[in-house]
Amino acid sequence: MDVRYRRGTAAGDTAAMREFSQLAYPGRNSLPVQARLRRLIEVGVGLSMTAGDTARLASATLRALDEYGELAPAIVEVLEAFEAGDLRTEFREPMNLYLEGSAVATLAVAVCETCRPAIANTQPTGNPPDPVPVSPADVAEPSHQAKAGVSATEQQLGAQWPERTRDGFPQITLHVMVWWPGLLEWEAATLTAVVSPSLAFSGDNFTLHIEQEGDAEPARTRAVWMLRRDDLREELPVYELRASTWEMGDEPHEFRFLVASPSEWCSELHSYLATRWINKGLSPTGPKAFDSEAFGGDQPPVGPSISRPGSARTTAGHR
Repeated sequence: MDVRYRRGTAAGDTAAMREFSQLAYPGRNSLPVQARLRRLIEVGVGLSMTAGDTARLASATLRALDEYGELAPAIVEVLEAFEAGDLRTEFREPMNLYLEGSAVATLAVAVCETCRPAIANTQPTGNPPDPVPVSPADVAEPSHQAKAGVSATEQQLGAQWPERTRDGFPQITLHVMVWWPGLLEWEAATLTAVVSPSLAFSGDNFTLHIEQEGDAEPARTRAVWMLRRDDLREELPVYELRASTWEMGDEPHEFRFLVASPSEWCSELHSYLATRWINKGLSPTGPKAFDSEAFGGDQPPVGPSISRPGSARTTAGHR
């Protein structure tokens, strides 16, 4: 959902702020405490929320964290209330009319890390249902026969992904434009996302294959994050993709580059990744090393169509 949030003219919902403060740090009103709360408000404003509604969402998250004592089921409860329209804005309207679920989940993790660090650093031990992304609006409802043949993995997704692998697992193939420092122009690439059942834990496995023309074989990555980069103001929606080819016993090979695509399925992949990685109790933006330097802002403009690969290809997109 790309509807941007309608900001209010008020400084914030005072009652919501007061409740948030008392839930976060009961009985404490020190300067360090207030500084932490202000930083969380800034996170919410950066996700297109008002200050008051940031406090409302933060309060709902804190209540869920205190109830469950674990990050995963708490986020599931908050996202379910959000999707159901039970969480209301300062304007008494459902928040899900104005916000993306990934923004809600990102704020929830930030609240947990700031106010409940003991919970944030604990891996979930239960088996809560995975929160699911919303399917793109232009995807038709599957027929009864199709529903009968949907795999358990696809039921967890809550969405009919447009393709299937030879083994019958949900798949998305995206033909996109990519850029990283060192390229003179954006280049064509193919991203293939696959979800399959996990034999090791409750939930699913996610794999992203990254391929450009001339590659001997696609790079196969499992640790993947996508950040929407609305600040870059390109003609196409732009995401920053961060990934690692980490495998047991191997040194990680990390990727970081910009992805431009008009596809609704690219937005779907962004939403799925945000929900998946946050639900597993990991950072919504990946390792802190990724944030050590600015990325993007000096890239050449990308047009509305996919252009041919450039001749100045380097490996600068690989860390």
